Amino acid sequence: MNETVLIVGATGVLGRQLAPLLKAKGFRVRGLVRPQSLHKAKNIPELEVAQGDIMDKDSLMKACEGADYVISCVSAGEDRTAKSRGNAEHYGQMNLIEAAKANRVKQFVFTSTLFPKNSLGYSFVWAKLMTEEKLRESGLTYTIFRPCGFFYELYYRGEPIVEKIDLFPILGDGNNTTQMLAEQDVAKMYVASLGNKECFNRTLEIGGGATMSFNDLIAQWSKVRRKYEGRPVWPLHIPLAPTRLLAELIKPFNEQIWGLVHLLDFSYDAMSCDMTEPKRILGIDKMMSLEEYVTEAYEKKHAHRLKRQTAESQTTS
Repeated sequence: MNETVLIVGATGVLGRQLAPLLKAKGFRVRGLVRPQSLHKAKNIPELEVAQGDIMDKDSLMKACEGADYVISCVSAGEDRTAKSRGNAEHYGQMNLIEAAKANRVKQFVFTSTLFPKNSLGYSFVWAKLMTEEKLRESGLTYTIFRPCGFFYELYYRGEPIVEKIDLFPILGDGNNTTQMLAEQDVAKMYVASLGNKECFNRTLEIGGGATMSFNDLIAQWSKVRRKYEGRPVWPLHIPLAPTRLLAELIKPFNEQIWGLVHLLDFSYDAMSCDMTEPKRILGIDKMMSLEEYVTEAYEKKHAHRLKRQTAESQTTS
């Protein structure tokens, strides 16, 4: 197989999982990488780097040349401003769709989001929906994935806080349910969708194998952390209404904080989907649980810690 897949968002959470899976399937793997992220690309040996930016139309046209498939999994990252999110979630996606169309890409895979029931109050939802509509109207063969939140966002964003104070902040009472899943499973689904006619011109909502409240998720994480670290994780419930109000008051002075609260508000809303059809279409059976995910993370953490301690003892001896 000599087909080429262009990943836009190649150095992100999902892109890092996609590259080795695609390579193992025999694809050539190209990644659009911004200059400031080139150091991250060095840690992804499967990646052929196409330097550029989603807001640079010329670089997108060049990156799409000869590409059979485009997977867009770009995000605004840690920049929570409305401008950054708008570029990543909408305006840049418009550019990418046009470049893919001009280069006659066989299939365009777009990462949208699983929406909560009352989603239209969140501004970036409109960006996702408008991009979905643009893709449907483009004439490209497309697959739109709407994944629930990733375990990565829970553990890797939260662990630095938990390490210091044993607390994980949750907006609201923590009783809303969600269907979070591992980015490893999402990557497998994306790869399985390429060239899969049952995925053509379809929107697939995807979530994990279990629907759980945020309190239950933290309890499961806590169980694993007690085993490896000897300490639990306690949920820190933050009242929702005053936090929203405070964020609006702060917005003129610090849009980053407002954007973070806005994103957390969305993330902690209730989300779920029926995985029966996506599992059948994509050939997915077992999915990783949070307990398995966090166990793997702590195993890596302890292995790294042991390696560092060994190196330090050898240096001092």
